[in-house]
Amino acid sequence: MKETIDSVLKQDIPFWEHIIVDDCSTDKTWETLNFYKNQDSRIKIYMRDKEPKGAQTCRNIGAINAQGQYLVFLDSDDLLKPYCIKNRIEFIENHAPFDLAVFPKKKIKAVNRTELLSLFLNYKLPLQTTDSLWFKEYFNKIGLFNEQLVRFQDVELSIRALLDKKINLKFCKNCHPDSIYTYQESLSEGNNSKIIYHGLKLFVSEVIQLLREHGNNELIPLLRSYLRSWLIHEHVKGLNYETKKLLICFKSWNVINAYIYYLSLVFAKVTSFRKKGRIRKLFYYLVY
Repeated sequence: MKETIDSVLKQDIPFWEHIIVDDCSTDKTWETLNFYKNQDSRIKIYMRDKEPKGAQTCRNIGAINAQGQYLVFLDSDDLLKPYCIKNRIEFIENHAPFDLAVFPKKKIKAVNRTELLSLFLNYKLPLQTTDSLWFKEYFNKIGLFNEQLVRFQDVELSIRALLDKKINLKFCKNCHPDSIYTYQESLSEGNNSKIIYHGLKLFVSEVIQLLREHGNNELIPLLRSYLRSWLIHEHVKGLNYETKKLLICFKSWNVINAYIYYLSLVFAKVTSFRKKGRIRKLFYYLVY
């Protein structure tokens, strides 16, 4: 968390407001936040004052209390490069008005919303939370983060935006990555597969309903592709009880077939010993 706040303080320009929402932590987080707030008046801190617990609720509280016209969301382990805010302000000056601007970490060749959504659901459009610059008025209009989702709240929000035929969406072309996304979650760190299972089930139900409402039924099968890629990239990193249960869930949903299921078990077991990089490349080659 300290590194995240420090990365904001180190921005090349001073024109920013940093709102931090504590999710009712039980450690000394609040003391740390008060220290930063007392050091810099641009830092505002809030304690989550409603249910449910989670990033989705905290992000919405932050957005509601934001004074600026544009929003960027940071998790406690994300970092901004020193030129990030300057880069985005220059983009605003040259390309506004827009509802959502995306700063992808690789070049995108898609030319329309449907193509972008297809890429996104195929896990080929890396759209992390920090990659998005939201016009606050549009963010409020689209309905903020879905607070009922305990998983993939940012993904569901991105899908909602890409389904909006009236959205004024712009991409920063040929821009250097200006943020660092750190994925620290794993099933071995206390994330129960039962919670993940029910969270994913609700997410899938919500997205299928969205796709049907917007007449994009042909994109529904791509959800399997997204979940399969997410599982492979983010969770098949080590064999443990929770990982095995999650793999079983995905197999029962037909997200992965028996071939990928058993290959995943072998991969997770082997990578716990040696040569993880080479084995991971081989695994991706065999799956795709």
